Amino acid sequence: MLSLFSQVNLQTAAQHAELMRKVETLNLLQDSNHLLRDERNRLSGRLQDIEAKVSLYFLFKIRVIVY
Repeated sequence: MLSLFSQVNLQTAAQHAELMRKVETLNLLQDSNHLLRDERNRLSGRLQDIEAKVSLYFLFKIRVIVY
Protein backbone atom coordinates (compact mmCIF):
# COMPACT_ATOMS: atom_id res chain seq x y z
CA MET A 1 0.00 0.00 0.00
CA LEU A 2 1.21 3.47 -0.84
CA SER A 3 2.18 5.78 1.96
CA LEU A 4 0.36 9.06 2.37
CA PHE A 5 3.48 10.88 1.16
CA SER A 6 3.57 8.78 -2.02
CA GLN A 7 -0.13 9.38 -2.63
CA VAL A 8 0.35 13.14 -2.27
CA ASN A 9 3.30 13.03 -4.66
CA LEU A 10 1.26 11.10 -7.22
CA GLN A 11 -1.64 13.52 -6.88
CA THR A 12 0.70 16.53 -7.16
CA ALA A 13 2.36 15.02 -10.25
CA ALA A 14 -1.05 14.41 -11.84
CA GLN A 15 -2.16 17.97 -11.10
CA HIS A 16 1.09 19.29 -12.53
CA ALA A 17 0.65 17.23 -15.70
CA GLU A 18 -2.92 18.50 -16.09
CA LEU A 19 -1.80 22.09 -15.56
CA MET A 20 0.97 21.69 -18.15
CA ARG A 21 -1.56 20.25 -20.63
CA LYS A 22 -3.81 23.27 -20.08
CA VAL A 23 -0.91 25.69 -20.51
CA GLU A 24 0.07 23.99 -23.78
CA THR A 25 -3.53 24.16 -24.98
CA LEU A 26 -3.65 27.85 -24.11
CA ASN A 27 -0.42 28.48 -26.04
CA LEU A 28 -1.79 26.67 -29.08
CA LEU A 29 -5.03 28.66 -28.93
CA GLN A 30 -3.12 31.94 -28.65
CA ASP A 31 -0.95 31.04 -31.66
CA SER A 32 -4.00 30.02 -33.66
CA ASN A 33 -5.81 33.22 -32.69
CA HIS A 34 -2.82 35.30 -33.79
CA LEU A 35 -2.63 33.52 -37.15
CA LEU A 36 -6.36 33.89 -37.73
CA ARG A 37 -6.26 37.62 -36.91
CA ASP A 38 -3.37 38.12 -39.33
CA GLU A 39 -5.23 36.25 -42.05
CA ARG A 40 -8.41 38.25 -41.37
CA ASN A 41 -6.49 41.51 -41.64
CA ARG A 42 -4.77 40.42 -44.84
CA LEU A 43 -8.04 39.31 -46.41
CA SER A 44 -9.81 42.47 -45.25
CA GLY A 45 -7.17 44.56 -47.01
CA ARG A 46 -7.50 42.44 -50.13
CA LEU A 47 -11.27 42.86 -50.05
CA GLN A 48 -10.94 46.64 -49.82
CA ASP A 49 -8.58 46.65 -52.81
CA ILE A 50 -10.97 44.54 -54.87
CA GLU A 51 -13.98 46.65 -53.88
CA ALA A 52 -12.12 49.79 -54.92
CA LYS A 53 -11.21 48.24 -58.29
CA VAL A 54 -14.81 47.14 -58.85
CA SER A 55 -16.06 50.62 -58.00
CA LEU A 56 -13.61 52.20 -60.43
CA TYR A 57 -14.58 49.70 -63.10
CA PHE A 58 -18.27 50.50 -62.80
CA LEU A 59 -17.59 54.23 -62.56
CA PHE A 60 -15.52 54.07 -65.75
CA LYS A 61 -18.10 51.87 -67.48
CA ILE A 62 -20.93 54.30 -66.61
CA ARG A 63 -18.91 57.27 -67.90
CA VAL A 64 -18.20 55.47 -71.16
CA ILE A 65 -21.91 54.71 -71.66
CA VAL A 66 -23.01 58.26 -70.82
CA TYR A 67 -20.44 60.00 -73.03
